[in-house]
Amino acid sequence: MKKIFDTHAHYDDRAFDDDREELLLSMAEHGVGRIVNVCANLYDIPKTLELIEKYPFIYGAAGVHPTDSGDLTEENFGQIRQAAMHEKVVAIGEIGLDYYWDTVEPEIQKKWFMRQLELAKELGSCWVRVSGTRATRTYYDSEGTGMPEGYNNHLRKEQWVSLCQFVKAVNGKLMISVANCDGLHSHDEPWHPEQAEKIFALSKELGCPIEAVEFVNEPNMLSVTGFPKDYTPADFRRDQDIFHKWVRENYPECTIIGPSDTDPNAMSVDADGNPHPWATGGDTAGIAAALAYCSTGDLMDGCTEKLDIFSYHYYNGVSERMAPMMPSAFSARSSIFSLAMMPSMMGSILSSGRSTPTSFSSTLVRGANRITLRILNTVCTAAMPHILMVVLPAQSKMSITPATFKIHPKR
Repeated sequence: MKKIFDTHAHYDDRAFDDDREELLLSMAEHGVGRIVNVCANLYDIPKTLELIEKYPFIYGAAGVHPTDSGDLTEENFGQIRQAAMHEKVVAIGEIGLDYYWDTVEPEIQKKWFMRQLELAKELGSCWVRVSGTRATRTYYDSEGTGMPEGYNNHLRKEQWVSLCQFVKAVNGKLMISVANCDGLHSHDEPWHPEQAEKIFALSKELGCPIEAVEFVNEPNMLSVTGFPKDYTPADFRRDQDIFHKWVRENYPECTIIGPSDTDPNAMSVDADGNPHPWATGGDTAGIAAALAYCSTGDLMDGCTEKLDIFSYHYYNGVSERMAPMMPSAFSARSSIFSLAMMPSMMGSILSSGRSTPTSFSSTLVRGANRITLRILNTVCTAAMPHILMVVLPAQSKMSITPATFKIHPKR
């Protein structure tokens, strides 16, 4: 049985003080094989080092989140570098730019973001993920003709050139998802590669080839993913096969990841395991209670083109940005240690290259319902909202809390 690689967790959090050891020792029986415990500030570093030395299956990421970057100085920055030298520290993170919360001046955030990126580049390579719900409705304007109807987000060529320069500057590898919306085709017409070819070809021309791709982000969230009007799971299966076949025929070196869906029972309980008022039980409890939803089986059963890597997003709480949508599911306390997302594909790519497709049930993951994660991939530019690392336009007022991955050469 293949094991889950939880690439972003915070088991040093005080929420686990009462049962941390019991919980961590139960991970194997719940199918979790490896964990990366990610620091958010300097205070997390010694606690993370203690965890990785005590538990063979836990690894660490050392870094300072942008909302804590005001605490960094030239004197204490060395703590990150020193921690990164530990043989079980495999990442620099959690780092980025976060302009959603007005807690640290942007120039201070940028300074320490760049310093930590330079450290990551010095120590190894990273993956840059350009994906997310809004990417499904993004028009790649490589000709400078403007955005036609049917798209919501406009990506200009100079923005993509800047991103590719950034990826190369940090010795990174690029992963994306592609457009699949009304602007490209209607639900009763098959997907076609007109937009995908633009972004694949331009990236290759710029010396920054797309090395991994997912068709869309969280396709089972039918009402918000950005699909063409009246799009169904059957339409998705048809189009995903077309896309995967096109990738294999034209860019065979690119790793195919999917379905990148999420759990229908996500966010059905609070940080203490109590049901939220709007999640009343049954198969539709959780995020499916608020959004039109289909299952992983609906998306994959009958597909003929196999995945290289299976990707699944686990949510066990509501972040601050989702609080207006689901106010009864959010509390300031739970948001500290119940945020979003476990993209297992990242660990799979880094640890084993192309792998045999695998799957696991949401029940298996929920069995360890105290798993805590922070958002690994959030918003970036106005055009492409989910990037692991990104150069933000000056006018952007969005949040970004990415992690920068590096692998020790000896591993």
